Amino acid sequence: MIARVRDVGRGVAAVVRKETTELFASSIAYVVVALFLFIPAVWLFGVTEFIARGVASLRSYYGVMPALLIVVAPAITMRSWADETRSGTIEGLLTLPIERWQIVTGKLIAGSGLVAIALALSLLVPLTLRPLGGFEPGEIIAQYVGLVVFAVCAVAVGQLVSSLTRNQITSLFVSMVVLLGLFVARPAIAGGPHWLSAALRYVSFDVRFESFNRGIIDTRDLAYFSFLSVVAGVLTTRRISERHRRRERFAERVTRWMAAAILVLAALNAEVHSLRFDLTSDRVFTLSEASRRTIREVSDTVTVTYFVSRELLDWYSEIRDVADLIDEYSVVGGTRVVVRVVHPEDEPERSLGDLGIVAQQLQVHDERGPRWIDVFSGVRVEHLGRVATLPVVVDSSTLEYDLTSAIRRVVDGRPLAASVLVADRTRSIDDYSFLVGELARTYSLHAVARGEPIADDVDVVFVVDAQSLSRAEVDRVADYLGRGGAVLFAVSGYSIDLDGTLVARRIAGEPVREFLTEVGVVVGHDLLLDERHQSIPVRETAAGFDTQRLVGYPFWPVFTRNHTSETHPVTAHFAGLDLYWPTWLQTAAGDFSVETIVASSPRAWLVEAPHDVTPGADGADASGRPRGQFGVVATGTKVATGSRIAVVADGGFVVDRLVATTDSRHNIAFAVSLVQWLSSDDEMISVRARRARSLRFDEGVTADRRAVIGAWSLVLNGVVVPGAMLVVGAFVIVRRRRRVRGARRPGRSVA
Repeated sequence: MIARVRDVGRGVAAVVRKETTELFASSIAYVVVALFLFIPAVWLFGVTEFIARGVASLRSYYGVMPALLIVVAPAITMRSWADETRSGTIEGLLTLPIERWQIVTGKLIAGSGLVAIALALSLLVPLTLRPLGGFEPGEIIAQYVGLVVFAVCAVAVGQLVSSLTRNQITSLFVSMVVLLGLFVARPAIAGGPHWLSAALRYVSFDVRFESFNRGIIDTRDLAYFSFLSVVAGVLTTRRISERHRRRERFAERVTRWMAAAILVLAALNAEVHSLRFDLTSDRVFTLSEASRRTIREVSDTVTVTYFVSRELLDWYSEIRDVADLIDEYSVVGGTRVVVRVVHPEDEPERSLGDLGIVAQQLQVHDERGPRWIDVFSGVRVEHLGRVATLPVVVDSSTLEYDLTSAIRRVVDGRPLAASVLVADRTRSIDDYSFLVGELARTYSLHAVARGEPIADDVDVVFVVDAQSLSRAEVDRVADYLGRGGAVLFAVSGYSIDLDGTLVARRIAGEPVREFLTEVGVVVGHDLLLDERHQSIPVRETAAGFDTQRLVGYPFWPVFTRNHTSETHPVTAHFAGLDLYWPTWLQTAAGDFSVETIVASSPRAWLVEAPHDVTPGADGADASGRPRGQFGVVATGTKVATGSRIAVVADGGFVVDRLVATTDSRHNIAFAVSLVQWLSSDDEMISVRARRARSLRFDEGVTADRRAVIGAWSLVLNGVVVPGAMLVVGAFVIVRRRRRVRGARRPGRSVA
């Protein structure tokens, strides 16, 4: 047995050496590798403006590589069998004392090895960009695993097509068409037959690569690529045997069909019984320990019903992620959690609206033409007659938090209660719809009118624009806090008329600042500016044309994980915070034990109000001003009463208008985390924050250094390495031609 394995290995190795030598003796290998490195590098740094965006993710870089393999794999394999057949050299190859499948395997390894070399060289991109910080190593590993199995499969398909023709150009284009069809295969028209949509989704290379690109290795995807590679190899072997009149023995036919049957069964089994390896740093696509603990503590069965339309499952990978994550609750919970998946179209008599599941509109095209239909994706959780509903679930980004919270609510029997108090008379609760929507996922939520007493059954109160509270209103909040309540204050030291002149003016006689000083938090009046800040679009007129350009705006500082508390549960998974004209705060001796959990960079500075805050105003330039680090968020507890308090030095950091302008939804996530900490729900903070990883570059890397790193990486990966491959290829080709010419001279022979 060992001798047989050794002989097989030697035969395959001999073919690998032969094919590799031929590949690198031609210009194809060098051109392919050069293009494979050049195009993604130009795409990353040029088209997607990687450095300018400041997002530490290489998904756009690796995401373009599968599309490139549609061209690269056929270019590698077009001569594999077609040229051998055309030139007649295949006869000599088939006379070697090795099996046909060993020859096919050797060619597959050689072609895949060339792609592996290109992938290995592409590692220079993450290595050269590593000083920027913030990259997810597990995600990059999964992307390379996906690219390797994708490449092997593409090379196997290319070999099969090459074995069917004698012309390498025909092989190239047919292979590209076949691979392109497999890559883009997915439901083309919503409303088509479900079986067709499911089949297209199953064979789609693009769909299969999505998990790898997110940092997940799914055995279903591995099994699919492996299955297709082996099937292509078996068909190639059979084609070569048929073409050259080799009659198969009965035992060989039986072995081949048994192997095919085993492969089909293995692929089907992988679809039913699969494993998912989550390589992300916080395992964000796997149930957290907090969710597992919640499930283990369930005494009676919890029923989770997922109402989902088949059209959504067919079309959207995000909905399939939702289904996978819900199924994991069943796997972890066993008999404690029963998961049911219901397709509304199978039960048309049921009214999902009465169950709290909200319909969404989807346009479909079928035999009746284009039309809009109602589709559903919502979850209903039931336990001992108590019900919690997630009306709409469009992706899995917050699903674990929402579903685990719903299970807790139905098991505990009483939802947490939260109130929002809008202190600014010029605003209403409608100006905070983002915040209200997120809080409503977990809390029984209602607004508190100014001056209204706060009930004892309210777990936490969020006071926005707290600087506008009167003395009597502050006293009511203080009374609630003294009874063991929890309050989040968003407070500024000045006011700004957003619809008028952009001038920050101090507010005289602020009782809330006096109260917070007694608590142990001193809130300043000065404007806080920072070198780490956002840019805003500014309209300009030049030559009669209106244009916009981005201008740095230090009045809107950005706060990153580098300057947060490493031990506080709110900032343990800090994803960032953007403040708008904030002030500063510091802790002091008071009634509460207080700590600062978020601070500016050490390069921040202060300007006094009143002050013009229009872009380019005096004071935005830090020259000549003292620099320092200033706190902006503080939390505190009072052991005697169990009270908790949190203070953010910006009264409007969750206003819809500002959050939407800067796309700062992480502000809402941070506010919700503070509310959860105040309501003593530390475990759920960690669940919610798992996917809120900051994707920004490391704060310690200056803009100039980022530009240098980006330029160096572009030159190395887009010019130097691809250029070196072309130079080496040219040298090899020229040298080979000289040797051939020399061998043709009288009296010399080819070595």
